[in-house]
Amino acid sequence: MADKDFVHPYIPNSEPAVKRAMLDYLGMKSSEDIYKEIPDALRFKGEMDLPEPILSEARLQRHVEGLLDKNRHAKNTLSFLGGGTWNHYVPAVCDTIGARDEFLTAYVGETYSDHGKWQALFETASMIGDLTGFEAAGNPTYDWANAIAIACRMACRTAGKTEILLPKNMSPTRMLVVKNYVKPEIAVKEVGFDEKTGRMDLSDLAAKLSDKTAAVYFENPNYIGAIETEARDIIKAAKGAGALVIAGVDPSSLGVLEAPGAMGADYAVGDYQPLGLHMGYGGSLSG
Repeated sequence: MADKDFVHPYIPNSEPAVKRAMLDYLGMKSSEDIYKEIPDALRFKGEMDLPEPILSEARLQRHVEGLLDKNRHAKNTLSFLGGGTWNHYVPAVCDTIGARDEFLTAYVGETYSDHGKWQALFETASMIGDLTGFEAAGNPTYDWANAIAIACRMACRTAGKTEILLPKNMSPTRMLVVKNYVKPEIAVKEVGFDEKTGRMDLSDLAAKLSDKTAAVYFENPNYIGAIETEARDIIKAAKGAGALVIAGVDPSSLGVLEAPGAMGADYAVGDYQPLGLHMGYGGSLSG
């Protein structure tokens, strides 16, 4: 940790004169004084196994790009990877607008958002309402799983019951999130699916519906890619048992598939990711 005269191109405070001024202000002779409270026996005395720094920005860029080129990503081929994020084409305008200071935020929009964000949220909610067939749409949540969980708790409060039915052909990670949100007050039953068609097993649904069921959740298209062609039958069965219906949808599919509101669902949930958010280590997402 000895002082060096090396000036890092991206750390202005590494310049010797600046470093000296900072140490003088702190009343220290060298940067070693910062660590004097650490017992000598605990301090690392050797040299770290690190390569020499690349001082040229151009060389550094070539080096990093060379490392990245060793990887294959979803754009290298026609990718049908899913599991919660999809490699949809994202128009350049999405990145341009999303990066503007009046929209960019490190957190979800809340009451402390500025008026520009509220205008954007109003227009977004209006669009989602048109797509899903509902008169009202809420502010974005963290992701699809979070939206399901909130809808489940809302349905239980509305119905005054404490049981929900989830399909086994939904994302297992979403199911874990929902179970974590609703326990221990709300019981979860899992409804099976037909392994040949990938669609919900209506007979199993009928067997598990009861007067205790607050809500039934289903996805269309579902997690394994099947379209629930009997979605109206799912809704009819749930309503017949006095349960509410939560439909999970990919918003980009609603130009082709029937809107959940038009089918009679009580709630619709999903994710904004297909509408202009890039894939990246499981994100970015917005429910």
